[in-house]
Amino acid sequence: MGKNGSEVILIDDESIDGTEECAKSIASRSNRTIRIIKGTRPPPGWTGKLWALQQ
Repeated sequence: MGKNGSEVILIDDESIDGTEECAKSIASRSNRTIRIIKGTRPPPGWTGKLWALQQ
């Protein structure tokens, strides 16, 4: 857990929007850590956020 009692967790669902790179950059500039969990693309009928939460 982070030094302030919070933790940032990002589920990488293989999207191409640059979220992972953006989050890493923000974490680096703010001297914070982020946990990135490698997921899979959403199957048909699932949306990105709901699939990330399911994983």
